[in-house]
Amino acid sequence: MGGSMAESRKIIKVFLASPGDVVDERKLAKVAVDEVNQLVAEDYGYQLELVGWEDTTAAAGRPQALINTELERCELFVGIMWKRWGTPPDKNGRFTSGFEEEFRLSVDRYKKDGKPDISLFFKDIDPELTRDPGPGLQRVLDFKQEITDGKEILYETFSESDSFEKRLRRCLVSYLKRLRDAERSASTSVSNAPLEHGGQRANEKEKGSPQSSLSNESGHFLREFLSKVEKGENSKQSARDVARFRLLGTTVGSQENDDSVLGVHDCNLLFSIDPTNEFGETELRALLRAGLEHFSGESAPVWCWLKALGGLKSDELLYRSIIGRSGGRNAAALNAMRLLGERISARQLENRSMFVDAWLSSSSAVKQAALAYLGEYGVGADIDLIRAEYDINDYQTRKSAAEAIVRINLRESRDLAIRSLYELQPTSTDKSLVDSLFRNPESIPRELLIEGVNHSDVHVRTAAVSGARRLGLLTVELAQKLLTDADVAVRLLGLEALVDAGLPVADEQAKSTLVNGVRQPGLLGLGGGAAISYFEKYRRYYSMSQSPADLERLAASPDIIFDGHPYFALVSKRFSKYGRELRQAIDDGFENFIESRIQMMEKVFGEGSESFAKLRNLKKSLVSEFMDLGISLLCEKSQSEDIARVRNALRAEGKGGDFRRDLIEFLGRHGEWSDIRLIVENSDLSDYSTRSLLSQARSEKYLVCADAILSISRGRFADVVQIEMGGDLLAALIAKSKDKDFKSLSDEAIFSFLNSKDDSVRRVAALKLIRVSPRSRVILILDRYLNSGDTWYYNVVHWLDMSISLPRDRVHLAVDKLLTGN
Repeated sequence: MGGSMAESRKIIKVFLASPGDVVDERKLAKVAVDEVNQLVAEDYGYQLELVGWEDTTAAAGRPQALINTELERCELFVGIMWKRWGTPPDKNGRFTSGFEEEFRLSVDRYKKDGKPDISLFFKDIDPELTRDPGPGLQRVLDFKQEITDGKEILYETFSESDSFEKRLRRCLVSYLKRLRDAERSASTSVSNAPLEHGGQRANEKEKGSPQSSLSNESGHFLREFLSKVEKGENSKQSARDVARFRLLGTTVGSQENDDSVLGVHDCNLLFSIDPTNEFGETELRALLRAGLEHFSGESAPVWCWLKALGGLKSDELLYRSIIGRSGGRNAAALNAMRLLGERISARQLENRSMFVDAWLSSSSAVKQAALAYLGEYGVGADIDLIRAEYDINDYQTRKSAAEAIVRINLRESRDLAIRSLYELQPTSTDKSLVDSLFRNPESIPRELLIEGVNHSDVHVRTAAVSGARRLGLLTVELAQKLLTDADVAVRLLGLEALVDAGLPVADEQAKSTLVNGVRQPGLLGLGGGAAISYFEKYRRYYSMSQSPADLERLAASPDIIFDGHPYFALVSKRFSKYGRELRQAIDDGFENFIESRIQMMEKVFGEGSESFAKLRNLKKSLVSEFMDLGISLLCEKSQSEDIARVRNALRAEGKGGDFRRDLIEFLGRHGEWSDIRLIVENSDLSDYSTRSLLSQARSEKYLVCADAILSISRGRFADVVQIEMGGDLLAALIAKSKDKDFKSLSDEAIFSFLNSKDDSVRRVAALKLIRVSPRSRVILILDRYLNSGDTWYYNVVHWLDMSISLPRDRVHLAVDKLLTGN
C-alpha cells in the first residue's frame, strides 16, 4: 500500500525565509519536514520539499534573484523572525532586507494567484532588549506590529527551539490536510454526462481519459446505478446499492462541504454484502472513517476495513489518530489502539514525540484518549510532554495526565510511581490505581508510606493511613491529627488507631468527630440492612477491642438494647459458647431478648412513666436492628446449619428491604438449586455500592449474585441461563461463567443471547463467544446471524467482526479487557 502511493506523490515546495540569527530553527525545520513526509505526507499523497537560501544553486548574477526564482515555484511560505532584520539585497533596491523582499513578493503573488500560503513564526525577545532596540530589532518589532494590525496573516510565537519544531509540524500537517480536502473533489468526482449503452460517456473520448481513484468494480457499479436512475428504475435499486452510492458520495468533498460519514445502518448493510472484495482503497478509507466515527457506540463494522487496508501492520490506526478533521475519529483510533494493545511500531519510534505532541495539541476528547493510551502503553520519554499538559491545569485533562505519568512510572518501579503521585498532588486519582500502588505496604519504604498521610487526594490518604496503621507506624500524635481530616473515612481510621493504642475516644467525642454532617440510616445505623454509619463502625471496632469479661458485663446490662455492639462482639469472640443463644434469639425475631431487657428497664422507669412508654414504642425498631446485626454475624461465621435462617432473612428483604451482599454470599457457599430463584428475586433490590461492568455503570450486586448462582449451579450453566431473570443479571452470569461452560452451549442458546433485547446481554455474549470459539465457528455463526432474518443487532456485528478480522492474540487481549471492565 505504501509503495504504490509513494510513486504518485505530488511535490509541494516549502520556502523557508529568515535572517541569519535562527540557525537552530532552520535545522529543526528540515527535521520537521522529514518527519511529516515520513508519517502523513504519504497518506495524503504529497511530498514536502524544503527550499531556502542554502538550497539555491550558486551561479553568476544577483543571488537574491536566484532565490526569488525558487520562491515563485513554492506553494507554502514559512518565515522565521527573532532579533535580526537582515541586510539589503542590493544597493538601490526598494527592500531593506532579503527577508522583506521574499515576504513582500509572496504576499503580492498570493493576492494575484492565491499562492503561496503564508505562515510566520516570531521567537520571543527578552523584554530588556526592547527598551533600547536599535534599528535592526526595531524593524522586527515594527514588522510584527504591522502583521498584528493587518489581521490578514496569522502568526505564532515561540520561546524555545523545540516548541518551534512542534508548531511547524502542526502547521505543515494542517496545510496538507487543507490541500487534500480542496483537491479531493477534483480527484474523485464522477462526470454527470449521460451514459450510453455499455456505460461509455457520450461526450468522453476513448483516449486521454483521466485516471480515476475508484476501483474498476466501483466505477462499474456507479455507472450501472446511474443508468438505472436515468431510466427511472429506482425500484430496482436495493438498500445495499443505495448504501454503496452514499458511500461513494462520502469520498467526494471539499473544504466547503460538511465532513459527513456514512450512517450506521448503511455501514452494516455494506458489511453484509462482502466486506473486502468489492471496494476500492478510497471506499475502504471512507468505511474505516465511518467505523471510527461510530466506534464509541460499537454500532458499525470497523475491523474488516482496517484489515483490508493492511491491518495492524500498516500503522493505519496510528495515522488515523492524527489526521482528518474529526477529533472524535482521532480519539476513536487511539481507543482502538489501546483496546488492541497496539504500540507505536518500531519503524515509527524515532517519530514518537511527534505523535504524542500532535495528540496533546488536539481537542479535549483526543487528549483524554491519548492520556489513557499513554497510561497503558507510554514510555519514560513521553513523560515530559504529558507533564506539560498537566501543568496547563486544564480540569478536563489534569487528572488523566497525572494518572498517565504515575502508570508509566509504575512499570519501572512502584516507589517511583508513588513519588510521582506525591509530587503531582492530584486531587482525584482512580481508586484502582491507588489500590495497586499501596497493595502490600510492607514492601513500601516506611518514610514514603507516612508521607502519603498528607496527600491532597483522599484515596491516597486513606490507603497510606491504612498501610501505616497495619504496620504499626501511626503514632498517637499522628492518629490525633487524623481526627481533623476533611474526609470522614480518614477520621475513622484515626479513631481506630487510637483504640489500637489503648486510648479509645469517648462516644460523645467520636460522634462529634464522625457523625456531624453524616446521615445515620437508623437507630443502630443499620436501617433496613443499609450501610453502617461511621459512628457505628467505630462502636463495632471498639467493642471488638474489649476483653470478653468486659463485654459480658456490658451485655448483662439492660442498656445493651441501645447499643448492641458489645453483645454481638461477645458472641463473635465466644461463638461456641453463645452461638446457640444467638440462634434462638434470631428464631424468635429477638422478641424475648428485647422484651426481657425492656422489663428490666421497667424497674428503673416504672411501667406507667412517660419514658417507659417511649421505650415501648421503640421495640419494633430495636428488634429490627438486632435481627440485622444477628444475621450479619451468622453470615460472618458461615456455618451451613444457618441456611434456613438466611433464607428467611432474604425473603424478608425481598418484601421491601435493601440488597444484602452478606446473605447472597452465604447462599453462594451453602445454598441449593432452589435458592437460585431467591437470589434472582433479590438481585433487583436497592444497592448503593456500585462499580463498572463491561465499561458501563453496573451495580456490583449483579456480580455478587452471579458468583453465588454459578457456585450453586456447579456446571449446570445451560440450565441456569434458562431461568427467567433481568438482563443485568444475565449479562453478569455470562461474563463470569467459565469458558468451558459457555463453549458447551448450543448455537440456539447463543443465538438467543445475540438476539436479546438487552444491549449488555448481546455485547457480553458476543465477547464470550469470541473468547471461547475458533475463528471458523465465529464465521459460521455470523453468517447465519446476518442471514437469519431482516433484523440484526449492530453491536453483535461489531464484535464478531473483530474476531474474524484481527490476529487472535490481539482479539483475546481486547476481550479480556472488556469482560473485566479495564
